[in-house]
Amino acid sequence: NVSYVPNDYLNFQIGNGNQFIGNGYRSMLLSDFTVNYPFAKVETNFWKNRIQYNIIYALHQNLYRLMAFNTPEATYEKNIGTYHYLDFAITENIQIGLFEGNLWKRVDSLGSHEPDYLFLNPVIFINTAAKGFQQEGFIGIAGINASFRFGKQQLYGQAVLSNAKPGA
Repeated sequence: NVSYVPNDYLNFQIGNGNQFIGNGYRSMLLSDFTVNYPFAKVETNFWKNRIQYNIIYALHQNLYRLMAFNTPEATYEKNIGTYHYLDFAITENIQIGLFEGNLWKRVDSLGSHEPDYLFLNPVIFINTAAKGFQQEGFIGIAGINASFRFGKQQLYGQAVLSNAKPGA
């Protein structure tokens, strides 16, 4: 992975790995309990690091083989992932984060689907508002992450809403 930090407010990353957004050992928003994948990430910090905004573009691979292919061995289905996370530290002990994650079907069963270039959008919740939760070839997840610190103890929780079907 390569990271470039031009100033106190920006961090650009590109590499092959996995990401984690949320609190706790596992996150319902974006967990690092997965195989590595190529990604590009932009992290911004504002207002004395009390507001943080992350944009992640990723290329995921399913273990579903495409039916028609041009190579001697069938290729796997690929999806484009876009993730937006806005985190706001209300106080030193209270944080609220808003999350949007989208998976865009990159190809159809014949390997000829044109990607929807709305995936390049860097603004949170625009993709879900434009595509809705019922669009074919699009999986959206919206979530909230909250944490409260009391001394050395932390109470946190996450809530998510998604259109993903079981096995998708």
